[in-house]
Amino acid sequence: MSTALTNGLLARADGLCELCRQGVQLKQHPVYGGPAGDDGHIALCTDCAARLGADTDLNPDHWSCLHEAIWSAVPAVQVQSCRIARRLPGAQWAVALLDQVWLDDELKAWLEAEPEPEDDDPLEANVVKDINGVVLAAGDTVSLTKSLDVKGANFTAKQGTMVRRIRLCDVKAHILGRVNGQEIYIKGCYLKRISTAGD
Repeated sequence: MSTALTNGLLARADGLCELCRQGVQLKQHPVYGGPAGDDGHIALCTDCAARLGADTDLNPDHWSCLHEAIWSAVPAVQVQSCRIARRLPGAQWAVALLDQVWLDDELKAWLEAEPEPEDDDPLEANVVKDINGVVLAAGDTVSLTKSLDVKGANFTAKQGTMVRRIRLCDVKAHILGRVNGQEIYIKGCYLKRISTAGD
């Protein structure tokens, strides 16, 4: 998220966006994985900041400014420029630019840093609902609403089978449960909650 520019960053940028070199409504923008303070931020105009924040593909025409920015003496500008160029795989000039640029080991590590997902617990992120839309939780008891052939186990989990103390897992829309002595993945839409973990 871009915030108001510090005096130090304004002076370093000489009042211009450190990517496109325009001087329109500058904000400071964090470069993920960098140091605290000005060294981990760059000065961006509102146009560049908005384009970086968009979920859509970047427009290569706007980012031709990287031809100069990627050679900046400011490490944060170099790293951000490389990250943008990587998001332009269809632009041959961006690919060529990345082939030419040299970064030391410290800057390479910064470039490769990836933001943590908003929810860094994949189990919490996997919300599983039963056939009635009830959100299932670890420890719940459920029953099968249809018979399921269990792949690779040579048995069928019969409709009505109770599955106790289910576990959440990182497979989307599935839980882990023990049936016939084997732990299997079961899709939530084939389950009906009978009781919760605390019952």
